[in-house]
Amino acid sequence: MYEQNFEFTPEFEDLILKLWETNDVQYIFEIAKEAVRQQLFDIEEHIFTVAILVEKGEINICDASLLLKIEKPYDYANLDIRVRHVIDVVWLVNEDTKDGIMTPNDDTILLDALTAVRQKHCKL
Repeated sequence: MYEQNFEFTPEFEDLILKLWETNDVQYIFEIAKEAVRQQLFDIEEHIFTVAILVEKGEINICDASLLLKIEKPYDYANLDIRVRHVIDVVWLVNEDTKDGIMTPNDDTILLDALTAVRQKHCKL
């Protein structure tokens, strides 16, 4: 990592060092959470990582809806249809939450969209 000149926050670097020192799988989840908070991945990897974190119970669906607010530019038209569906659903869910209509917990639409992305890539 250091040879590639990656710039990590102190918190992120601390998590990596703890994983290296302990080999505790929980640090992998903590690193994944920090990576999505900092939006370090491309859009498809970002959504896939959030989907895994939700499925494994590492974050709840409300946290996922916030972590899926992508601020980096991406080419929507060239994304996988499942990824585009997550983007569309999370926008709707977040708008409904903002307007007080519903929360991400009120139905399974976002969870279903994330599950479809996760299932596309692997069986856990």
